[in-house]
Amino acid sequence: MEPDAFEMVETLDREALARHPVWTPFRPSDRPYILAWGVPPERLDQQIALYQFCGPDPLFPVLDGARLPARPDLIVAARLTLGATGVELLGYVLAPHAWGVFTERAEHVFNRGLPAASRRSAERLATALGLAVAPEALFPMRYRTAPGGADAARSEGEFPAPW
Repeated sequence: MEPDAFEMVETLDREALARHPVWTPFRPSDRPYILAWGVPPERLDQQIALYQFCGPDPLFPVLDGARLPARPDLIVAARLTLGATGVELLGYVLAPHAWGVFTERAEHVFNRGLPAASRRSAERLATALGLAVAPEALFPMRYRTAPGGADAARSEGEFPAPW
């Protein structure tokens, strides 16, 4: 994403991840950081104005993928391989506790802090993929990220079943 086309989103979806691989929630203290990428101040102000309401913090793309900030709330695009099934899906990682994958019609979210909800999500994911398998067969989910440009380090790992 070019600085002149900088845009925030309220909800991360597959289209936003296709446009840019790394996102994080906006806070007013992020302003100098974003402007340092060459985002025009009026463009940033326009985007901030779109989200001045009592809702979740908007997400913004981290344009410098070679130097990712040390933040616990980075959301990074990933390819996830689902356990023994070998199915690979586009998703994201909010390591180390949460991640999600996209199917044709839905987003399936997993969170180590919400084991019962994660199990239900795995059941819905198996059904959406037409797999006659127990939720456990989707784990471990192996991920590989490619944040930013060619100089950015790849990250990979796996998530065991969160229940």
